[in-house]
Amino acid sequence: MSNHFTLTDDTITTLSGVTLYRIQATKDLPHHGVKAGDLGGYIQSADNLQDRAWVADEARVSGDACVFSDARVAGGALVSGNALVYGDARVYGYAQVFSNAHVYGDAHVAGDARVYGFAQVSGNARVTGNAQVSNSACIRGKAQVSTMRHLLTIGTIGSENHTLTATPTHTGGTQITIGCWTGTLEAMMDEVHYRAKHWHKDPETTTQWIAEYQAAHTLITTRAQQWAKEANETN
Repeated sequence: MSNHFTLTDDTITTLSGVTLYRIQATKDLPHHGVKAGDLGGYIQSADNLQDRAWVADEARVSGDACVFSDARVAGGALVSGNALVYGDARVYGYAQVFSNAHVYGDAHVAGDARVYGFAQVSGNARVTGNAQVSNSACIRGKAQVSTMRHLLTIGTIGSENHTLTATPTHTGGTQITIGCWTGTLEAMMDEVHYRAKHWHKDPETTTQWIAEYQAAHTLITTRAQQWAKEANETN
């Protein structure tokens, strides 16, 4: 339980009948530009906000969702369900994070973006615009997702039935995440062939899995050409 804020008598009631309370800082939070006495956004209970985290402006946090560590939710953003926002993550604009989604690290979710399901956004990833990150998608590193077309996910692929996530990056490249591995499109098949040596499966199964990854690589290459074209036009 944190003691850097208190619940005020200023309340709002959601469409589902849940009462939310505006918070007020009881101590300075320099990393958020907040001073003792400043009003923040709305939360359902003190359990929604912990550590040195802050909810600002008209943002709302409800349900069993929790914002903690040094994270910040601001603007008109909504965090609900069982969602977690932590680390130095930022959720703002009119973004929504809900269900069982996690946003952490130095990640930003903004604009009208939605992150939900069991999706994870971390690292220095940026999810903005009208992008939607859902299911078991994993966005991390330097991923830059601002439209629905900036995210390509392929579920239950390969040796461990992981979800493959492909996105453009800040630097104009293409990033691939498969389970715990994150790398470039160029390195993907080299990694697959390296790991294939340790799958300990019969030749037919190994060939099948490699073929699945190769097909995914071909699909991602086609999409990545579009991303590169967009990046060049922007620059």
